Amino acid sequence: MVLGISTDSVSTQRRFAEKYGVKFKLLSDSEKRASQAYGVLRPTGTAERVTFIINPEARWPR
Repeated sequence: MVLGISTDSVSTQRRFAEKYGVKFKLLSDSEKRASQAYGVLRPTGTAERVTFIINPEARWPR
């Protein structure tokens, strides 16, 4: 499964997906909890562009 997540709002995500024909689910992290938990939140309040591979137990390889 492929998911995209960013600190953008749901409406911004929707416009982006429609404009670019995105075929995977986009999730909004507008409260920035996931970005903080994964250590990718920048001081500007946006998230770095990174890729995580997460196993079925919701853990990523170390």
